[in-house]
Amino acid sequence: NLIGTAKAMCTAVLVTDSVTFIASRTYNSPTNAIRRLNADGTSTAITIPASLSGGAGEITSMVQNNGQLWVFSASVSTAIYYMAITATTLVAITGGSGYLTNAVVFNGSIYGTSASYGNRILYRYTGTTTTRSFVQVGNTGQSDADYTSKLFVYNNRIILTRSEGMFGYDGIRLVPIELAID
Repeated sequence: NLIGTAKAMCTAVLVTDSVTFIASRTYNSPTNAIRRLNADGTSTAITIPASLSGGAGEITSMVQNNGQLWVFSASVSTAIYYMAITATTLVAITGGSGYLTNAVVFNGSIYGTSASYGNRILYRYTGTTTTRSFVQVGNTGQSDADYTSKLFVYNNRIILTRSEGMFGYDGIRLVPIELAID
């Protein structure tokens, strides 16, 4: 059983060349969990820190970068975690501040948006495995928060979708691709 005996929903998925990670959250007694599924069908529970496992907030995004699994959660004070892809214990990054709600890997770096700014600002992660830090690389210019926004890489650009439209980042600037018309 991937998510245990309690009713749960999948909150994030990461598929790599060799393994798949599935994050889930139960809601009766909120609990987060991550399972690694290997190509041979074996399933391994990932040990996650207490700051993420309980009712802190759901896991919103997972990415692979430099042979590591990076996990993001928008509702906890620590909010960023990592481990080697082959490891079984996630480690919290406690230094610095800030978090990403949506995350992608682009040109060897982690980029993302933060719910604290309504997912309208695009950041590049400049932190390490001990300290969180970010640099702003783009802003949609929109004032409204959009907590349903999505972020993905397509055609050598980061694509940020929001209710106002679609924006693309090519490594230089974030520009509108298509804006919604009222």
